[in-house]
Amino acid sequence: MESNGERLSPRSKRSNGATATQTIPASAWTPEQRKMYESVGNAMRSVADQAVDLAKKTPHRVMRELYEQYIAYARRFAETVPKYRADDAPLAAVVDDLASVFSKTYAPQ
Repeated sequence: MESNGERLSPRSKRSNGATATQTIPASAWTPEQRKMYESVGNAMRSVADQAVDLAKKTPHRVMRELYEQYIAYARRFAETVPKYRADDAPLAAVVDDLASVFSKTYAPQ
């Protein structure tokens, strides 16, 4: 997920050498960082809510389980935003990776 040019996946931050904003706790965020994290958290929660129906309608067991994992991790990350700590960053990475799987799976060939 991206917002204001910042990617939440810590792995991508390490790979391109950019400063990892994921290590900054919520108590030290700038107003812009807080707005970005709140926006991403709200978006994750919204997509997770929409994915519930999709998971119920998906006949393929593996895809259904992936949707369910996305729902769980996205909601958990959104819950962490108000008191975010650096050790919450893996939650964002999992959500980002699952979203990437979905976009690659359903992308036009």
